[in-house]
Amino acid sequence: QVAVREFRLPFTDVLATVTSTPAECWHLPQKGRIRVGAEADLLLLDHDSLEITHTIAAGVSRDVFERRAVVQP
Repeated sequence: QVAVREFRLPFTDVLATVTSTPAECWHLPQKGRIRVGAEADLLLLDHDSLEITHTIAAGVSRDVFERRAVVQP
């Protein structure tokens, strides 16, 4: 949030810093990007605050605010 809001860095650059760049450094080709063959681990962010609202990993969706898991078929 700070990088985007206060330092006005482009969101896509900040996103790469915490997604594809670490995946490349750790040699994890199945992580860090949304593409065919990759694991679909996702974070959903609130548009205005950039707070994480949901996580989806290994087929399980978690509502960050309610701290509950919802299994997706």
